Amino acid sequence: MKREILDPKVDFVFEQIFGSEKHPEILIEFLNSVFGTKGTENEIKSVKIENPDIDKDGKKINFLG
Repeated sequence: MKREILDPKVDFVFEQIFGSEKHPEILIEFLNSVFGTKGTENEIKSVKIENPDIDKDGKKINFLG
């Protein structure tokens, strides 16, 4: 059986990986890597996910709860 890896460039997959309010450290690490701020005075130390819903074709979909 061949296992396929989900593409994190797809909104739903990205949301599942980085949009979890239970594990904000994943998003923090990602953002610090993208912005090159790890270990600097501008390092991101916390995040607040204000809207975890994806608006798809006018429908609000909450994937996190």
